[in-house]
Amino acid sequence: MFSFDATRDSPHIEILDFRYGTSAVKGTFAEPGKPAPQHTGVAQGGIKGDRLFVKWRNKNTNKILSEDIQLKGNLPSHDNAPCDIFFAIKGDQLYVFLMTDKVRPKDFPPVDTNPSPLVTDYVKVFIVYPYGRKTVD
Repeated sequence: MFSFDATRDSPHIEILDFRYGTSAVKGTFAEPGKPAPQHTGVAQGGIKGDRLFVKWRNKNTNKILSEDIQLKGNLPSHDNAPCDIFFAIKGDQLYVFLMTDKVRPKDFPPVDTNPSPLVTDYVKVFIVYPYGRKTVD
């Protein structure tokens, strides 16, 4: 699944534009000429996004920022690994997370993702950007 929820996770920002991969599947991009949605959730089902572009406005400073991130090489190499990609913005920094279906052992530190700690506390979550974690063992 690819998702974000700026209203819940990043209330200080407004999403202006985004694109996940090159898919034409609705929810993986902001439709031209329409206001960008502030949340989305799309079951990937074969959608493999090698790139993520996000443009946003910080409502507190009115600053407009954007990131165009190369995801290829920072995601699991095994094609059928069940995982979710989601992003959140903290301050002016974009964070991209990979949430696996693997139970998080007690010695594996939880990741502060902002969204839904009830879910992310129990499964392994990796920060893909800006840090670039490459394994999900």
